[in-house]
Amino acid sequence: MKSVSTSEETRQIITTDIKEAYQLVAGYMCDITFNELSTGITDTEKFIAYYKGTYLDLGIKVGDPIKPGSPVAEAIKSRRRVIKHIPKQVMGIPYIITANPVFDSRGNVVGAIATGTTTEKEVLIKDSAEELSAAIEQINSAVNHLVKETEKFSALNDELISVSRQTRTEVARTNEVLEYIRDISSDSKVLGINASIEASRAGNQGLGFRVVAAEIQKLANNTMKSVKNIEETQKSLQKTVDTFVAKVEEFSGYSHSQMAMMEETFVTIEQLRKMSANMLESVKGII
Repeated sequence: MKSVSTSEETRQIITTDIKEAYQLVAGYMCDITFNELSTGITDTEKFIAYYKGTYLDLGIKVGDPIKPGSPVAEAIKSRRRVIKHIPKQVMGIPYIITANPVFDSRGNVVGAIATGTTTEKEVLIKDSAEELSAAIEQINSAVNHLVKETEKFSALNDELISVSRQTRTEVARTNEVLEYIRDISSDSKVLGINASIEASRAGNQGLGFRVVAAEIQKLANNTMKSVKNIEETQKSLQKTVDTFVAKVEEFSGYSHSQMAMMEETFVTIEQLRKMSANMLESVKGII
């Protein structure tokens, strides 16, 4: 149990007149207050009045002596307001006992007024706030991990885009090579035709040269066929690479959008963390 005392200088002194007035309304306190409330009024030795709450009944009867060490006994002895927090384990519900000494016109302590107020709602709010805070931390940790993994993936994705674009450029450059080969093939074919003509003019002496001319033309034709096949393959490859690059860039856009949403999530988590902290701080001021 936690006990708190406050000095008389910071509190209005409760006199016998106030006690008498309070005794008139004490029986109605449960109806005009928000929390469950029990009230006891004492002289310096015993309880002279007791009003139990609907759920909070401290089991006090009129005429019961003041227990040594109780909040009422401490308030009378110290001449100060005493507050004690009673945990749930004692009576099944948590509550606060507030005991105020009562003074006569000469400044002598002549009794006390004690109230017991349940803090079940406040404790429930506190527990909920703590659970919320723990859940927020778990979510924050999970989002942090996801952000780190997403950043790694985004970096790899950017690198893949760079490689893909470079591949597309290299594939495009094969057109220059194919054009060069096509020119060589065309020149070789012309050379073969000219050689064949010259071989025919030479008659029997040009038979060997005619064979070479035929092989040159054959090589030129085969080269042109190969060039055409390579062009078809290159076009298909270029189309595939272009599609791949487009898809990678599209996915990169999704990745960056996800990062933006995560940043918004961080802002929301921070707001929830502040709300949870404020809730806990508010409840601490009560219980």
